[in-house]
Amino acid sequence: RWVKTYEHRPQYRTGGEAARLRQGGVYLITGGLGGMGLEIARALAEAVKARLVLTGRRRLPPREQWSALLESGEAGEEILEPLRRIREIEALGAKVMEYRADAADRQQMQKVLAHTREKWGKIDGVIHAAGVPDGTIIRRRTPETCRAVLKPKVTGTLVLAELLKDDPVKFFILFSSLGAITAMPGQVAYCAANAFLDHYARYKSARDGGNWVSIDWDVWQQVGMAPKTLKGETGPGILQDAILPGEGVEVFFRVISGEGHPQVVVSTTDLEARQRRKWQLTGEIHQRRTPGDEEMDARPKHSRPELRTPYKAPVNRIETILAGIWQELLRIEKVGIEDDFFEMGGDSLKAIT
Repeated sequence: RWVKTYEHRPQYRTGGEAARLRQGGVYLITGGLGGMGLEIARALAEAVKARLVLTGRRRLPPREQWSALLESGEAGEEILEPLRRIREIEALGAKVMEYRADAADRQQMQKVLAHTREKWGKIDGVIHAAGVPDGTIIRRRTPETCRAVLKPKVTGTLVLAELLKDDPVKFFILFSSLGAITAMPGQVAYCAANAFLDHYARYKSARDGGNWVSIDWDVWQQVGMAPKTLKGETGPGILQDAILPGEGVEVFFRVISGEGHPQVVVSTTDLEARQRRKWQLTGEIHQRRTPGDEEMDARPKHSRPELRTPYKAPVNRIETILAGIWQELLRIEKVGIEDDFFEMGGDSLKAIT
């Protein structure tokens, strides 16, 4: 469990604590122009005077215009903030190259990597932090809305793995989300995308060694997607226990210096309690009343018919909920976990219901 103890930016050692990092190392950060990416970039600048390759979906103005834009403040904050942060990072002794590039676009990333190798000769490490927020319930989804969320994390990971397969990369860090474990309504594609990162890191670590890690981040304060997307009554409550940027950076360095675990889960509160709350929500959704429920409940249930399978009672919460749904739909008193839906009178139309 992550315990908050840092009220200021901690100092980072570059010996045993961050043995995978090199002084002047070359590090690619996809999503590097976003809040979390820039926090990690600053930390690498402080720790090892890194040479940083930052990619993002937003095109920044040419460098010769930066001073005038920062002085006038004429551009929006979504442009000015990255400019300020990059200037700060470079003032710490780092070198920065920024690119407008989609991590899931093979051609664009190929050009970024080719330019990096040409200028700096190598890539020492990768932090794949690219991603887009989700927020659509399943019945309103289309293939396009799902692809938009899956693409940066799933396709982006596969593209980077292919393009860097012959490079001696010291570490490949995937920025996953605690949402892969504690999924909430409206986040199904985001949950799936991050679950892919977790399993892919395990696969690559088992096959190629321990340099792949997926970090399942809890919500961050001040930076990242959550402060922008969590609005209204629920936002402040969720963000109250969120990770401070300095804490997130400290976790990142602990992971870099860790024991090679392919997946690290970061939760600011008790994870088991959050899991229990998720299953409680599932039960509440199942128990909600809809028009016509009373008439459905009034219909008599039938005795269990003669089936090929003997009755085997549910043994956990999920099985109990599912058996209850089948009993209500088929109007049968006892449904076992090995019973056949169609043998009990189910058909394709009932299945759709």
